[in-house]
Amino acid sequence: MVPSHPPLRVILAAAFGGIALLAALATSLLAGNAAARRVGANQLAMLDTTAVRFAERLDHDMAARWRDVRIATGLAVMRDPDSTPEQRRAILRQLQDTYADYALLAFVAPDGRVVADSRQLLEGQDTSGRPFVREAMRRPVVEDVHDALMLAGKLGAGRQLRLLDLAAPVHAPDGRLVGVVAAHLNWDWAEGLVGMRRPTEPEILILSRSGEVLLGPPALLGRRLDPGALRLGPADFPDGTGFLAATQPTQGHQDYPGLGWQVVARRPAALALAPAAALRRDILLYGLGASLLAALLGWFAASWLSRPLRTLAEAAARQQREGGRDPLPPGTGYAEAVMLARAFDGLLGDCRRSEAALAESEQRLRLAQRAGQIGAYEWDIRADTGRATREYAALHGLPLPESEPTWAGRHENWLSRLHPEDRPRLRERLRRILAEAGPYALEYRILLPDGRTRWLHDRGEVFTDAEGRPVRAIGAVRDITGRRAAEDALREGETRLRLAQEAAGIGSWDLDLRTGRQVWSERQFALFGLDPALPTPDLPAWLHLLHPEDRPALLAERDAALAREDGLLCTEFRIRRASDGAERRLSATGRILRDVDGRPVRMIGVNRDVTEEREREEQLRAREAEARAMLQANPIGVLRGDVHGRILEANDALLRIAGRSRAELETGSLRWDSLTPPEWLPADAAAIAEARERGVCRPYEKEYLRPDGSRVPILVGYALLGEAREESVAFILDLTDRKRAETALLADKAALERAVAERTAELAAHERELRRIYDRTPTPFHSVDAEGRLVRVSDEWLGFLGYRREAVLGHRIAEFMPPESAARWERAFAGLKTSRDEVREVEYRMRRADGQMVDVLLRARAEHDERGAFHRSYSALFDMTERNRAEARLREAQKLEALGRIAGGVAHDFNNLLQVLTGALQLLGQNADRPERVQRYAGVAMQAAGRGAELTRRMLAFARQDQLQAGPVALPEMLRDMETLLHGPLGADIRLEIAAPAGLPPVRADRMQLELVLFNLALNARDAMPRGGSLCLDAAPEHLAVANAPGLAPGDYVRIRVRDTGAGMDAETLARATEPFFTTKDTGQGSGLGLSMAHGFAAQSGGALRIESAPSQGTTVTLWLPEALPGPLAMAAT
Repeated sequence: MVPSHPPLRVILAAAFGGIALLAALATSLLAGNAAARRVGANQLAMLDTTAVRFAERLDHDMAARWRDVRIATGLAVMRDPDSTPEQRRAILRQLQDTYADYALLAFVAPDGRVVADSRQLLEGQDTSGRPFVREAMRRPVVEDVHDALMLAGKLGAGRQLRLLDLAAPVHAPDGRLVGVVAAHLNWDWAEGLVGMRRPTEPEILILSRSGEVLLGPPALLGRRLDPGALRLGPADFPDGTGFLAATQPTQGHQDYPGLGWQVVARRPAALALAPAAALRRDILLYGLGASLLAALLGWFAASWLSRPLRTLAEAAARQQREGGRDPLPPGTGYAEAVMLARAFDGLLGDCRRSEAALAESEQRLRLAQRAGQIGAYEWDIRADTGRATREYAALHGLPLPESEPTWAGRHENWLSRLHPEDRPRLRERLRRILAEAGPYALEYRILLPDGRTRWLHDRGEVFTDAEGRPVRAIGAVRDITGRRAAEDALREGETRLRLAQEAAGIGSWDLDLRTGRQVWSERQFALFGLDPALPTPDLPAWLHLLHPEDRPALLAERDAALAREDGLLCTEFRIRRASDGAERRLSATGRILRDVDGRPVRMIGVNRDVTEEREREEQLRAREAEARAMLQANPIGVLRGDVHGRILEANDALLRIAGRSRAELETGSLRWDSLTPPEWLPADAAAIAEARERGVCRPYEKEYLRPDGSRVPILVGYALLGEAREESVAFILDLTDRKRAETALLADKAALERAVAERTAELAAHERELRRIYDRTPTPFHSVDAEGRLVRVSDEWLGFLGYRREAVLGHRIAEFMPPESAARWERAFAGLKTSRDEVREVEYRMRRADGQMVDVLLRARAEHDERGAFHRSYSALFDMTERNRAEARLREAQKLEALGRIAGGVAHDFNNLLQVLTGALQLLGQNADRPERVQRYAGVAMQAAGRGAELTRRMLAFARQDQLQAGPVALPEMLRDMETLLHGPLGADIRLEIAAPAGLPPVRADRMQLELVLFNLALNARDAMPRGGSLCLDAAPEHLAVANAPGLAPGDYVRIRVRDTGAGMDAETLARATEPFFTTKDTGQGSGLGLSMAHGFAAQSGGALRIESAPSQGTTVTLWLPEALPGPLAMAAT
């Protein structure tokens, strides 16, 4: 009979197979979606963590550079206003060497000028126009990434250079602004950080505060993104869609304020969720296979399993109802069913034991949390309530009674305990944690009730309901305040140590004693004069650099350190520096490190160049010995002691004054308060109080008691040393002789007063005699005050110039001179006021009362008061009118002599011109019937006649007899005129060169006298070149900031040089060249007045003359003449 229902085998097979298939499909769908959410959440958490860490890394690295700049501004060399650019540049270079990504460091003066920079590229440039520099003058400032085109060109980068700028003001110890230290950080630094990530890690973008992409793919550089759209989750970018992204702002670090960068970590969504898709696919495939297998097993096992199932189910139901633990009765099924019953029984026991173990484990966990100061908490997100352990409450500084095992509170209470600077960051971070769910880790600061700050590390996990909404968070916190402080201190210490070693010139070394390999710092290479790019020298090469005499002792010191238990090495030795062979003395301090077996494995230490230090110590010892000898030889008593009466050291003079021996001093029994009579102790106390306030006391008189009971009067003064002003250095003068002298002076007071009265009368008579000599001396005298006004004139001065005394006193002496002389006097007076006991001589022209002009030579000396300020001058006038007339006659004679020397050459030129004229006239007579030739020969004759007329004009102009008068002289025109006259006298063997630019300013001189000087110099040069040569006359403007020739004041001049290639002069001849009537020519060949007149002409014109010559090297005569004054004064001078 066919049953009405399908067999159990079919039902079980279909059921097993269908259930397995449905389970596979459901598992694939649910697990895939859950896995996608979990993977997505994990990926977003990983992206967020990456962004947070990279933002912190940027803040920490920028904070380190910020501290470098701040530390540099505090260095004494930078704060000292008198530090040289070289000293500041050395500090900047040392700082740049500590960090490879510094493009440039500079020190900018308050006026914006770059005083020093680490690469000497911008020194001298004006940066006052940059807002960044102006802001840095007021406070520390950091400027965001920008292009540096000019600096890229100077550095030869060959590509775009992007920089970050940090700067801080430098103030002197008295608060004055000294300048600004600026650091330009290469943006390659950030690119290097991004480049260090592994290919599997997320891609990093850095945005500016405004959203501009500073670092990222080339397609995005310079574009603006919305940071708010990239906070946490899926995001689209201009270079593609379908990304997961997380954004974290930089917060700054410690006192570094930060630039508000946004760090974006992103990854393609398809790549990030690939594991979830693969999991969904694998589950579906495995589910299909499992469903087929389940159907087959159900088919074969249905008949076998169906019989004992009911019996087993009934027994299990009975066990459940009755709570018993009896096994299945025998014969109720197969062995597996019996085993299943026994397993149920064992499982029940295991559950009970597990519950007991769980209770014990929870107790242990609570004890461990209490011992490790770890606080646990649970937060009900929906109800916004939380519970925490006692340790959690203790970490937050919250009171919790002993009767309450846990603490309860609200989320807002936790937020209120956060440090104000951390609240915005934690609010945003908490929002992302709740949005992502899953594990999280935080570090933040809380404010304890007593005002202290505590760092906490918070790690936990957010759990969600079936719909993925966060419902609960469980976590634990622990105190990391010590760790954070240690990290900050370590970074600060490392920076200080690096800067200190560089600033102190300390080189470090590390020697592996097993391999002999050494590691040196860059400063260590510099100490030995080696290139850091070369390999570190091995032990033999290093020993070769040592001074041969010091090698054995140093090796012995090393062996002794190896043998000592503490392994300390402290010695000094000399080296021969490899770069220049200089001998230097180095100090070495090191320590030997041993392994667990006590064997030496490493030796580390530092070297310092102490050459100058030892030299200073030697000098100090010598000076101390010299000072000690001087102290002992000093007749004034000197002691070193304290305010409590002790005498620590004294010289022999003090012991003699006090009548004491050195043995008493050395035993410590000698005290200055025991030497002082009681009535003088209040004076000592008052002096000590004054010295404590001012550092020194005013000298005062007191007495010392000698062992024989006698008293010695003394004058004592001292200074207190040290911060506490306890130690003293005193100077004691024996007043015995002075007191005796005072007594004698008092006894002779009447005689002294009579002598003073007599002496006063003598001085008054002497003053009257001096006044009479001043007024009656035949030489005119006058005195002027600091304003140049006449304050005293002699009778001879009034008679010489014809004025009345009341008409001149109170008037400036320049009022009695023509404009040119007045201007020359003003310049000379300015120099006289700054002179020190010097006599100045200058020639002027002065106007007499009747209007007549006289030539005078003024000789003056300045008198200064005790402060060094100009008080008055004492001047004498000498009438130079007749002497100048004689000199004019002498110049005329000299001019005639020059004309005679020129005439020979000019006659030769006229002869040539006459031959041309004669030949042209003969040809005219022979070709009278040929008009075209007549016209041509007539033109030749006219040209020759014109040249003769021009030559005659030049000769007449040179031979004029006009009165000498200084005025503007155009040198280019004058030198062209002279060139025509000089060609003949110089001859064909001498090549003449004239060099005078067209724009040359005119000079203030007498043209005739200047021409005469230059003609004489040119003819002297011709005589020095009998075999020919070259003669060059050149002129050029020259501004003299300081005088470079005797009698030449700073100002604007025109320099005229006459250079020849002749025989030259030896030193003896050169020294006498400008002496009147000195000549090296034969008798009748020269008057010896040419160079003397040239020298006098230069001095009278306000210029100077200098001659440079050497045997066989030719001669150069340089003449400086002042530029002609512009405007009306120049016109007046003409």
